[in-house]
Amino acid sequence: MTPRIDLDAHKALILQLIRQQHTQDDIRAILRDIYGINISRTTLQSRLRGWDALGSKTAAMKQHVTKLLPHYNPIESRAILHTAGLQKSERTLQRIRKRLGVKLRVEDVGERVLQTQQLIHILREEDAYGEIETYGCRTLQTHLQRMRLFYPRERIYEAYRTIRPLNIAARIPGPQHHRGQYSTPGPNQVWHVDGHMKLEPFGIEIYAGIDGFSRYIPWVYIGVSARTAVSVMRQYLDCITQLGYQPRVIRSDLGTETSLMAQAHYTIRRAGDATVNEFKKAYWYGRSTENQRIEAWWWQLSQRCTGLFHVSFIHLRGILFIFDLFYPPHDAGLVSMTRPDSN
Repeated sequence: MTPRIDLDAHKALILQLIRQQHTQDDIRAILRDIYGINISRTTLQSRLRGWDALGSKTAAMKQHVTKLLPHYNPIESRAILHTAGLQKSERTLQRIRKRLGVKLRVEDVGERVLQTQQLIHILREEDAYGEIETYGCRTLQTHLQRMRLFYPRERIYEAYRTIRPLNIAARIPGPQHHRGQYSTPGPNQVWHVDGHMKLEPFGIEIYAGIDGFSRYIPWVYIGVSARTAVSVMRQYLDCITQLGYQPRVIRSDLGTETSLMAQAHYTIRRAGDATVNEFKKAYWYGRSTENQRIEAWWWQLSQRCTGLFHVSFIHLRGILFIFDLFYPPHDAGLVSMTRPDSN
């Protein structure tokens, strides 16, 4: 019979190594190389369990895994746990997920339908901001992963096809219908106005107008409330007061924020030109996607400026989420000073 290995003499050392977040393999290697004690993993686990040295760490691991998943994929979860000093293998992480009932892959038909509905809701919100109009399926999946949303690519494609069938059809090889050439008689004939909501989730709203002929930008407004009817009307009146002239026609989508501006523009145009006896002679409504000039400028702005801020803010939000996981609020003084809602 193999004699019992006495680890009580090294209990203080072993517990100290556990508190320092050393793995069990590290502890076995130290005992073997320094003290000449060869023990199996099972023996070490049995002793640690007897010393009640595994309970608190296991509970902490379960708590962290519950918060991490499904916001992070397995690779990112392991990296975050490693940063927090909780080094676990992928197999161990899978066992904890299974024990907690956290699923990354949904097989049940009812759960898949619910997940698809949630995905459609998310994509509609992103589409409203003009985020995903030009994205393919892989780029769209990467975009969602940056938002800490992980879905199978096939399900993303299925949901995207539901809300954007024309975009999907445009990517199919074959004859395509191209947009007609834009033309306008001259400067200040038509101003195109619209809002840019790419940074709205972070408290930054942008509203602007562009001249359809020269592509001159008569005004850009950036604030926390740029799309209210009063704000848009005030932006327009301040702009034409400073410039000393107004356009013949304004083109926008049929949004609630344009109602007061449209009425103000029509009233001023009618007062200065007796031939403007109909609203449609001064103001044009249409779909936002057909508002070519301003949409093209938003796309350029997104590619070269606001898109970079959007990605940076998403990463910052992820960093703050990690701090919330591993540090109590009273220990996160630096985080509280950098939070947008801090006093």
